[in-house]
Amino acid sequence: MKLLMEQWRQYLIEGDSKMDAIDIEKAKESSSEEWLEILNRFPEGLQKEIIDERPNPNQEDIDWFGKWQLVNQKPQTIPLKTLLQNEHNEGSIERTPKEVVDTINKNWDMKVIPDKTYDPKPTRYFDYAKDFSGDSALPSVMVDGEIVFGVGRFIAALIRHDKNLKVWEITTGGTRKKSVGGDT
Repeated sequence: MKLLMEQWRQYLIEGDSKMDAIDIEKAKESSSEEWLEILNRFPEGLQKEIIDERPNPNQEDIDWFGKWQLVNQKPQTIPLKTLLQNEHNEGSIERTPKEVVDTINKNWDMKVIPDKTYDPKPTRYFDYAKDFSGDSALPSVMVDGEIVFGVGRFIAALIRHDKNLKVWEITTGGTRKKSVGGDT
């Protein structure tokens, strides 16, 4: 984890991000036609996020991402209060260490109860919140109101008590849902 934080610090020093290191065209070379059709529907920044999260997509990924419809061509700014109304986002908070949950509960006047923790090191979350600002963070990916990628960015914003989070806003419905945010 320490190595990951050092890589992020280096990306910031050099003016690059983890996503800048992703070569979209190279990643697409070994992709199926179905996967290429999906990726090509999205702006470059979102393509990189998808490639980072699913470097070797399977049929389940193709089925899920195939339902995605981008609400706006640019990332949107969503109030964190709005995101906290989605129970799935509360679930992301529950899966952080108790110290992180306690801080978020205090900051946001919540009563989230810690559950199974996937990353038991609270310092990772606090370091990320301290070292990176919401203004410099890449957009998270929000699908039907749930933060599905960039959850660490969401948790860091809650720790910092930011007002908003930048997101790629996605819907999976047959018709596009009205945007819950605004333009950035």
